[in-house]
Amino acid sequence: DSSTERDEHRYSPLEEEAGDDYGLDDLKPVLKNPKFGPDEPMQPLLLNDSQGMQVAVPASLNRYLAPFQKEGVRFMYNCLAKKSGVILGDEMGCGKTVQVIALLCALFEKTGTGRDLKQIRDR
Repeated sequence: DSSTERDEHRYSPLEEEAGDDYGLDDLKPVLKNPKFGPDEPMQPLLLNDSQGMQVAVPASLNRYLAPFQKEGVRFMYNCLAKKSGVILGDEMGCGKTVQVIALLCALFEKTGTGRDLKQIRDR
């Protein structure tokens, strides 16, 4: 049944409105956990180390991180602040890549806004 197949996908096209010709703008995310996502308040994730240094994961990215992913970012930052290595291991599909991206955004002081593009162009 095609409706069952469509429900199983993470992104579902608006086939009724767009017919067979739909693009990326016609795909809407299906969020299974209402505790985080586009309706989450826009607040950065502040990361502090023992020496008083503070960096922040941009709010535009932080709002999409699950609570365990935020904890993973904090863990990696604390390990790096202590100049130790990090091994982040969990099951497939738990968001290790997005955790690393969030950490790099914080370390490189990205904002997740057009300001980042402007800085790249101004180089």
